[in-house]
Amino acid sequence: MTRQQKEREAWTRHIDGAAAVVATPGLCSECASEIPYSRQKQKIKTCSVECGRQAQAKKYGGKPVEFNGRLYPSVREAHAAQKLQLWEHCGEIHDLAYQVRIVLVEGRAGVRAITYWADFAYYDAENLYHVIDAKGMKTDIYKLKKALAFLLHNITIEEM
Repeated sequence: MTRQQKEREAWTRHIDGAAAVVATPGLCSECASEIPYSRQKQKIKTCSVECGRQAQAKKYGGKPVEFNGRLYPSVREAHAAQKLQLWEHCGEIHDLAYQVRIVLVEGRAGVRAITYWADFAYYDAENLYHVIDAKGMKTDIYKLKKALAFLLHNITIEEM
């Protein structure tokens, strides 16, 4: 029996004396029996203090990095920030902004607005506005929002 199969067996809870499989990803077999089911349903960061095993991995494998007192969700984004901060220090760009919210389509009648959160935005020496995203994986949603930004607002999103 593989480790995954053992862990899957450990992800059980008892209903009227019978065991039913509960898909709680990320719990090790040692900690699954110790953690109450109500806590297993929540997003927990580690199994337990004793085990310390990472329970929920990042969706696309990014590791948080701190750079210049700011926490970035990935190394790629931290490198992009480093490059942009250097350009700003040298005077090539100005008004560097982080996590810029762009409303693509306004919400109405109980429907939420469609928004895009850009990693960076700045003005270059010629006062042209640039929107930058540090992308490792281009998802279908990202491609759609990039197209909407261009078609509706004439904003070109650049990848670093």
